[in-house]
Amino acid sequence: MSRDAVFSLSARKGLMAFLVAAFAVQCFLVYTDPTGREMPPLSEAALRGREVWLGRNCQACHQFYGFGGFLGPDLTNASGRLTRARLNEVLTVGSRQMPPYHLSADEITGIETYLREIDATGIGQARAPRPDPAAFAAVVRVAMAGGEMPDEAARGAGRFLSGPCMACHAPLSPRRIGSYLAPDLSRSASALADEEIFEVLTNGRPALGMPPSGLSHDQQREVLAFLRWQNEHRGRLLEASLTDQPTGLPWWEFR
Repeated sequence: MSRDAVFSLSARKGLMAFLVAAFAVQCFLVYTDPTGREMPPLSEAALRGREVWLGRNCQACHQFYGFGGFLGPDLTNASGRLTRARLNEVLTVGSRQMPPYHLSADEITGIETYLREIDATGIGQARAPRPDPAAFAAVVRVAMAGGEMPDEAARGAGRFLSGPCMACHAPLSPRRIGSYLAPDLSRSASALADEEIFEVLTNGRPALGMPPSGLSHDQQREVLAFLRWQNEHRGRLLEASLTDQPTGLPWWEFR
């Protein structure tokens, strides 16, 4: 057997040993975690809901804490977003790929209670931190009031926060946030030439739903100055604006 073949075989054995060891460590951490023993037992109503859950094989499509099927969403923390009306609809007539189960009102109450008590046990999936527009605005206003921002940029910040810019553009986020349907502008000063920004502010982008700003050239320069400042301080603004970030938790769980 050649030296390369021997090395390849050894590498595969080493990789397999590493994977087995990683699996063993993960199992140890999961099964020695005290979370389940610390939680109060389910109520009688929740246990009846659990019977319905198991009897209808809900776990074949849905997960708790990532364990279960993957045809439907994880329902660990679903109770906070599911109304009783929505539960009635889903559990009687179905929804998309979910078939109708025609559950009775008592059975739906049991499922509702079961999901509510499961929700109280912790966070099923890691929530990605995202910028909070209100926190972003607060940080910007502190910088304006504290003299951290040049006067021209501060005037532009005032226009940005109080006008349609802040009403439409999601600050610091690559994705839409709630009613903020337009893209983040914190990188626009470095991605676009000044002339391109003035063009957008003057004429808008009607095809994308953005009207002309109606600002004078001097006012546009102030907004541009703020965009430059925002781009320069983006890291600090982002750190101060993040929310929903689990802290103090082991890497394998989100209680």
